[in-house]
Amino acid sequence: MVERHPQADIRAANERALRSLGRAITLSSGQFSLVLVCCNYRVLQERMLQRLEELYSGVHRIQKVVLSHNARSLYTSIHLQLLNQDNPPSALMILGLESVDGLDDLLRSINHIRDEFRKRHPFPMIVWMNEEVLQKVVRLAPDFASWAATPIRFEMTTESLLQFLQQETDSLFATVLPNDSAQHQPPQVAKNYVTVEQVWEHSYELHFAIRELHNRGITLEPELHASLEFVFGLDNYISDRINPALNHFQQSLQVWQQLAKKADEGAGEAGEAFSSPTPPSRPSPLLLRQGVLLFYIGLCYCRLAEQNQTENRRHWYTAKFYFQQCLTILQVAGRPDIVAGFISQLAEVLQYLQEWQELQTVAQKSLELHQTYGSQIQLACDYGFLAQVAVQQSRWVQASILAHVSLLKLGEAQKHNDPYNCLFPLLLGQIYYLVLAKAQRNLGELEVAREYLDKATKELPAALESSAHQYDAHRYIRLLRTLRSLYFEEGRYLEAYYIRQKRRSVEQQYGFRAFIGAGRLQPQRQATNPALMSPSGSSSVALEIAASGRERDIDNLIGRISRADRKLTVIHGQSGVGKSSIVTAGLVPALQNRAIGDQIAVPVVLQVYTDWARELGKSLNEAMSNDASLAIYADIIPEAEAAMEAETLPYSDTPITILEILQQLKENADNHLITVLIFDQFEEFFFGYSDRNQKQEFDKFISDCLNIPFVKVILSLREDYLHRLLDFKNVSALEAINNNILDKHIRYQLNNFSPEYAKAIIRKLTERSQLNLEPALIDALIEDLSTGFGEVRPIELQVVGAQIQDERITTLEEYQPYRPNKLIERYLKELIKDCGPENERAALLVLYLLTDESNNRPFKTRAELAAQLAELEDASKLELVLEILVSSGLVVLFPDVPERYQLIHDYLVDLIRYLQQQESSLQVQLNQLRYKVEQSQAEIERLKSELSQNEQRSQLVDPYPQQGLDLLTELRELHKREELSQLEIEQLRAELKEKELTAKLAESQKKQRLSEAQLNRSLKIALTASVLAILGLSVSIVTAVDSEIKTLSASSEALFASQKGIDALKEGLKAGRKLQQTVWVDSNTREQVQTALYQAVSGLREYNRFDGHISGINSVTFSLDRSLIASASADTTIKLWHPDGSLVKTLSGHGDVVNSVSFSPDSQIVASASQDKTVKLWSREGQLLTTLLGHQGVVNSASFSPDGQIIASASSDKTVKLWNRDGKLLKTLQGHNGAVLSVAWSADGQTIASGSADKTVKLWNRDGKLLKTFQGHDDAVLSVAWSLDGQTIASASLDQTIKLWNLEGKLLRTLSGHSAGVTSVTFSHDGKAIASASTDETIKLWSSEGMLLGTLKGHNNWVNSVSFSPDGRTLASASRDKSIKLWHLDDVLLQKPKADNNDWVTSISFSPGDRTLAAASRDKTIKLFSRDGKLLNTFTGHKGEVWGVSFSRDGQVIASASKDKTVKLWSRDGILLNTLQGHKDTVLSVAWSPNSQVIASASKDKTVKLWSRDGKLLNTLQGHQDAVNWVSFSPDGKLLASASDDKTVKIWNLDGKLLYNLNGHSRRVNGVAWSPDGKAIASASIDNTVKIWSRDGHLLNNLTGDGDSFISVSFSPDGKTLAASSDDKVRIWNREGTLLIALKGDKQELTSVSFSNDGKTLAAGSGNGTVIFQNLADIELEKLLARGCNLLHDYLQTNQKVMKSERALCSSR
Repeated sequence: MVERHPQADIRAANERALRSLGRAITLSSGQFSLVLVCCNYRVLQERMLQRLEELYSGVHRIQKVVLSHNARSLYTSIHLQLLNQDNPPSALMILGLESVDGLDDLLRSINHIRDEFRKRHPFPMIVWMNEEVLQKVVRLAPDFASWAATPIRFEMTTESLLQFLQQETDSLFATVLPNDSAQHQPPQVAKNYVTVEQVWEHSYELHFAIRELHNRGITLEPELHASLEFVFGLDNYISDRINPALNHFQQSLQVWQQLAKKADEGAGEAGEAFSSPTPPSRPSPLLLRQGVLLFYIGLCYCRLAEQNQTENRRHWYTAKFYFQQCLTILQVAGRPDIVAGFISQLAEVLQYLQEWQELQTVAQKSLELHQTYGSQIQLACDYGFLAQVAVQQSRWVQASILAHVSLLKLGEAQKHNDPYNCLFPLLLGQIYYLVLAKAQRNLGELEVAREYLDKATKELPAALESSAHQYDAHRYIRLLRTLRSLYFEEGRYLEAYYIRQKRRSVEQQYGFRAFIGAGRLQPQRQATNPALMSPSGSSSVALEIAASGRERDIDNLIGRISRADRKLTVIHGQSGVGKSSIVTAGLVPALQNRAIGDQIAVPVVLQVYTDWARELGKSLNEAMSNDASLAIYADIIPEAEAAMEAETLPYSDTPITILEILQQLKENADNHLITVLIFDQFEEFFFGYSDRNQKQEFDKFISDCLNIPFVKVILSLREDYLHRLLDFKNVSALEAINNNILDKHIRYQLNNFSPEYAKAIIRKLTERSQLNLEPALIDALIEDLSTGFGEVRPIELQVVGAQIQDERITTLEEYQPYRPNKLIERYLKELIKDCGPENERAALLVLYLLTDESNNRPFKTRAELAAQLAELEDASKLELVLEILVSSGLVVLFPDVPERYQLIHDYLVDLIRYLQQQESSLQVQLNQLRYKVEQSQAEIERLKSELSQNEQRSQLVDPYPQQGLDLLTELRELHKREELSQLEIEQLRAELKEKELTAKLAESQKKQRLSEAQLNRSLKIALTASVLAILGLSVSIVTAVDSEIKTLSASSEALFASQKGIDALKEGLKAGRKLQQTVWVDSNTREQVQTALYQAVSGLREYNRFDGHISGINSVTFSLDRSLIASASADTTIKLWHPDGSLVKTLSGHGDVVNSVSFSPDSQIVASASQDKTVKLWSREGQLLTTLLGHQGVVNSASFSPDGQIIASASSDKTVKLWNRDGKLLKTLQGHNGAVLSVAWSADGQTIASGSADKTVKLWNRDGKLLKTFQGHDDAVLSVAWSLDGQTIASASLDQTIKLWNLEGKLLRTLSGHSAGVTSVTFSHDGKAIASASTDETIKLWSSEGMLLGTLKGHNNWVNSVSFSPDGRTLASASRDKSIKLWHLDDVLLQKPKADNNDWVTSISFSPGDRTLAAASRDKTIKLFSRDGKLLNTFTGHKGEVWGVSFSRDGQVIASASKDKTVKLWSRDGILLNTLQGHKDTVLSVAWSPNSQVIASASKDKTVKLWSRDGKLLNTLQGHQDAVNWVSFSPDGKLLASASDDKTVKIWNLDGKLLYNLNGHSRRVNGVAWSPDGKAIASASIDNTVKIWSRDGHLLNNLTGDGDSFISVSFSPDGKTLAASSDDKVRIWNREGTLLIALKGDKQELTSVSFSNDGKTLAAGSGNGTVIFQNLADIELEKLLARGCNLLHDYLQTNQKVMKSERALCSSR
C-alpha cells in the first residue's frame, strides 16, 4: 500500500518544528512564556533534544527538570531544583509528565496556581508531553494551557516507526530468552526484569506507533503483529487483566504456529514432558517464541485458578498442560537454559494438584537443570519440592535431609546476593524449617524438632516484613497459606494467626480480597506480577481512598487541611466506625499522592503514646525519608543541619526531643511543606498519661505546633473520650480555634454508613477483587446489617463481607441459610478455631467472660480473666487466647495500669452468649456439680432425720444458687454451696455423735431422783427459751423457704432455656410443692413459681428418659405391638424396656460394641448387629436363639423382612448378607466400594436398600440382583429408610443432609438443616413425617414434603438413632450421652411450617356469647374460630392487611379495619354489609359502642372517626400528633379512649371534645382498655410498662415488664384481672398490680390478647396465623402440678437416677 505521508515531508516538518522551538526560546529570553511540545516517543524526544543542544549550545543555557513518577506538584518540583541556581536558566525543559502516577491531580494543581509560575519564573518553560497528556492538559488545566500557542509537534517517519516497534518487541523477547545457552550462565534476573518493566511502562508508545502506521495506511507484517500481541498480552497480564491477556497471548501463539507450519519448522507432536530428541543445530526463533507464549498462557491459567476457587482444579490442570507443552518445545529447540528458568512453575502447579509422584519426577529433572543453569535459590526450591514429596510419602529421614539441604542452599544464596527476591527466600526458609521440624518429630527427635520450630518462630516476623510482597503478591500469598497450615499443624497457633492476618492484609491491599474482617484497612496497591519484578510502583489515589469506603470524608478532610483557618481537626465516632482505617487507608495515602494547591503535604501518624515525643520524632523522620518526592530536600539541607539530622535518625539511641521536632516542623514550613500531624487512637494517650505535668507538656507542644505556619493537627478518638480534650488548657486558649477545642467547626464526626452508601461501597470493594455478588444478595445483606438502626456499622460490614468471601457466597439463594446474623456467628467460630483445638473452649470462655448477664461489655483486667477462667479451664491458655483476640480486632486492649480488655462492640454480646449456651461440655460440668450438691443435700436430710423428725433446724446452705442464669455465677455458687454442704454434713455427724453420748448419759441420770422444784424451774426456763426461739425461727424459716422456692423456680427457668425439659419440670414441681406447703409466701415468689411451672408443663417435649447403659447407645427401636423398646449400646449389651422406662431384660453375649437392634414383625425376636462381626437373634425373653457367622468385618445393621423370614445384614466388609431365621446364609450381595452402614426392606418385602461409606444407596431385589445405584451424597450414607407405600427412600449422610429418592433413583428433594453429619432417618408409620438424628446433638422432624416441622434438643452428645412408636405419637432417640429419650410429638407434628409473616393475627374479638372469635390477619382476611380453635369461616374483601376487628355488642355485625384505609362491616356469615371510607391512611383499630349504634375507628392518619351503624360519618376526633393505634368505648358509652404513637392516651366525649390528655409513657402506646366498671383505664406501651389511670386521667398504678414491649391489654369481665401481651408472653396481674403469672408463648410471637366474656378463657393472636386459647382454670397451681405429675409419672417411677425425694413429688396425686 502507498504511504500517504512521504518520509521526507516528516523530516522537513520536524526541522521546522525544531527551528520554531529555538525561536520561541530566543524571543522569550528573560521573561516567562509557556511552550507545549507534543512528542509521542522518548527515542524521538531524545534525538530532538540532542539536535537542539547542537544548534544552541553556546547561545542558550537550557536546564532540564525530569519529573519522578510520584511527583505531586510541578511548581514545587521546579522550585526545589532551581534553589541552588544563582542565575536563572535561559529556558526550562519539563520532561516525564506522562510517567507521573497522579497526573490528574498534578494538572489540577497547575491550573489553580498558574499565576505563581509567571511571578517566580522569568524564563520560557517548554513542557514535553505525548498526545494523550496534551488532551488532559487542555481539559484539566485550561487556564494554564491558554498561555501557550499552538503546540509544537514532532513525528517519526514510517521507517522509524516500524524499526521502533521491531526493536521494542525484539528487546522484550531477548529479555525473556537469553541469547546463548552454551554459556551456561544463569539469566541476569534483575536486569531482565527492569527491561520488562520499561516495556510495560512505555507500552502506550507502541499503541501510538500502531495507530500512526494505521493512519498512514501501513499494514504490519505477521511476525510484528504477533510480537505486538504478545507485548499487549504482557501489559494486561502485569495489570492483572487476565482474560484480555489470555486472548492476546493466544492470538500471538496462533500466528507463530501458522508461520512455523508454513516454514515447515514445527516442533512435531508434543509427547511426554521430557522426551529427548536431538535438538536442531540452530533453534528456530519461531519455536522459541511459541515456547514463551505457551509459558505465559500457563501463567494466565494459574491466575484464573487463584481467582476462581470453585473451578480452580480445572484451571490448574490446564496450566499444567500448557507448561508441559512449553517445556517440550523448548527442549526440542535445544534451550535447556530456558527450560531451567520455566520448569519451577510446573513444579508449583503439581504441588497444588498434590500429584506427588509426578512432582518428584519434575523436581529431580529441575534439580539436574539448575545444577548447570540455575541459582542457589532455585536449587533450594528443588530440594524443597523433593522434601515435601518425602513428607507426603512418610519418608521422614529423606524429608529431613532434603529440607536441611534446602536451607543450606538458601544460606549460600544469601552469601552471594542471589537476585531472586521474587522467590521470597526468607519465606521458603520458614517452610523448610517447619518441614524439617515435622520430619524430626516423626523420627522421635522431639527436642531437635522443638529447636527448629523455635528458630523458625523467632525469624518469622523478619521473614514476613523483609519479604517485599510487591515483587509477586500472588506467590507471597500462596507461600503464606502453606506457612500458616504448617504452623497450625505444629500447634503454634499465635504464629499461624499472625500469618493469616498478614495474608488477608496483603490480599486486601492488592484488591484480591474485598473485605478484611475486623482488622484495620491498609492502603491499597496496584497488583504487580512475576513478569514485573520491580519493588517500585505505589498505588493510585482512587484505589486507596476506595479502600476506606469514605471518599466524601477524605475529600472533606483534605478540604479542611487546605484551608488556612482550619488548623485543628478532631475526628470522632463510636468504636468500630472506622476511624483508624480512614486515617491509614484513606487520608494518609491520599495526602501522599495529592498536592494541596502548590504545596506538598507530609502526613505523620502517631498511634503509640508510651513515649510520644520519641515515637513522633521517628514517625516524622520516616515520613520525610520514605517519601521519594521529598528526596530533593536532603540535597538542600545545610551541612551542619545534616549532621544534626544524622544524630536523630529513626531508631537511633539518642531521644528525639520536642524542640528538635518543632525545629523540623519550622524547616518544613520554610520549604513550603504542609506537615499534617495525625494522632490516631488518641484516647490511648489518656490511659498512659494520668500525670498532670505530662498532659501539660503535650498540651504546650500541640499549642506550639498550631502556631507554626503550614502545620495541621488531627486528633482521632472515640467520641466517649471527647470531653477529655478539655484538659488541654493551652490549646483551648488559642484564637486559631476560637478558644474552643470542641467547637463544632473543629469536630468531624464519622458516622455509620447509610444503606445506600453501604451498597455502593460493597459494589466498589467487590469490583476489583472479582467477587461478583448479585444485586439481590447485596440488598439482602444491607437489609440484615441495617436492621434496627437504619444504618450499617463499618466493622460489621467488613466482618460479614469477609465471611461472605470465605464461604464463597455470591447469590441470595446461597446466603438465605445464614440470615440474619449467622455469618457473624461463623466468623466468631472461625476465630475461636484459630486458637487451636485444645484452646477453643478457653477462647469461647474468654469471650463469654467479656460479657455479663445484663448483655453489657464490662472491662476486665487480665488478672480478673485469669481468676475466672481458672474455675473452668486451664488459665495458662489465657495469654495465647488474648493475643489472638486482641490481634483480631474483636477485643480491645486498653493499656491502663493494670491493662484492661473489652469487646469492641455491643452487637457481639448476644452472639457470644448464644454460642456459650451451645457449648455442651460446660453444661455437663454444671450438671455434674448440681448432682453433687443434690447428693450432699440428700445426705444432710438423712442426717437431720436421724437427729430428729420434728426438730426445726437452721440451714447452712440452700441446695441451689439464687440465680441459675449466668454460667459463671452459678458454677461459683455451686462450688461454694458444695463446700458449705460438706461443712454442714460434718457438723451434723458431730451432733449425731454427741446425741448418742447424751442418750447414754440420760440413761444413767434416770437412776438419780430430781426434786420437783428443780424440775419445774427447768421447765419454765425451757418454755421461755422455746417461745423466743420459735419467734426468731419463724422469721428465718419464712425467709429461707421463700429463698429456696425462688431458687427452684429460677433453676427451672434456666433448665428450660437450656432445652432440659424434664429437669425444668422437675424443678418446677419442687417449687410448686414447696409453695403449696407454705403458709405465707411473697407474691413475687408465687408468680415466679407459677410462671416457671406453666412454661415447663406447656413446653415439655421429652417426657421420659431411660438411663442404664454405661456407654453410648447406637440404636433404639419400638416393637410393632408397642410393648417393648430395645436399645443397643457400645457397652456390648442390648436392653429391653417397657415403654414406661422400666427395664425388662439385659441381653449380654456380644464381644464388642452393638451397632444395631431390630424386632421381627411379630415382635417375638430381636436381631442385633455387632462390631464382633456377628448378628445374634434373641427371644423377647432374652434367650439367645442363634448367632449368624460369616461377615469378615464389623456388622453395622440388621433388619427383618416384612414377613419375618429373612434377615438382611450390612457390614464393613462391603457386603449385604441375607439369612433365614435358622442362621443359614442365603445370599451375599456385593457391589459397594466401601463399608455398608445401613440396610432396610421395602414394605412389600421385595426390595432391599443399602447405604454405604462409598456415598451411594443401592437397591437390590430379594434374590440379590442389583437394581439401581443412587449417587448424590458428598459423604458416607449412614442410614436408609422406606416410606410405608414403598415409593420413597430416605437416606441420611455425613454430608449433613437427608435425601429423598423415588424408586428410579431420581432425587426428589434434599432436606438441609442439620449442622453436622446425619446419623439416622426414619418414616412415621403413616408416612406423613420423617425424623432425623445428627451428631449436632439434635433431632429434626420433617413433613413428607421436606418442610422442617420442629427441632428437638436435649441430648448432650451425638444422637445416633431415632424410632417412631407404631401409633406415631412418640419418638424414641438414642444418644452417645448414654440415654434414651421419649418425646411427645402431637403438637410438633400438628405445626404448620412458617413461611413468612403475612398470616399474623393482628387483632381478636370474642362474640357476645363466646362461641366464636373473630381474628384479623395480615393476609388481608378476617377469620372466625370456634372456642376450641377450629377455623369456621374466612372473610375476604380487604385489599390490604387487616389490623382491627370487633363484634358488635348484639353479636350481629363484625367490623374490620384495614391498611386499605377502609372499615368494613360484615354479617356473621361473611356477607359484606358496608364499606366506610374517609381515612387517609391505614386504619389500625375499630370498636363498637355498648349500644351497637356507633363505630369508632383509629387510623395512621392521626385521627379517630365516629360512624353510625349504617356507615355515616358522625365526627372526626383530631388532636393526636402521630398514628392512633387503638380506640375503646367506656362501658357506659359516654367516653372514648385512644392510644397513639405520640406517646399519649386521650379521652374524648362523643361530641369529639378532648377531655383529658394522659401523659406518662416514654414511647408509643399500642393499646388501651376500660375496666368493666368504667372507673379505670389501662394503657400498654413498648416502653416496658402498662399504666392504670383513673377515669379523669390520674395515674393510679404503673406495671412494669422485664424488658417487654407491650402490644395489647385487656381487663377480665369481673375487673379483677388484667392481661397484657408482649412479643413472647402474656402477663396477668390482679387489680392491685401484683403479677400473678407470665404465660410464655413457646417461641411464638404473640400479638393481641382478650378475655372471653365469661372470663374463663384467655385468647391470644400469634405470629403464625393461629389463635391460642388458654383455659384460665388450667393455670392455677393445683392444675399445673397435676398436669406436671401426669407428664412425669413414668419417669419419676422408673428412672434409676431419680432420687427418692423426687419420686415423692407426685405421690399424693
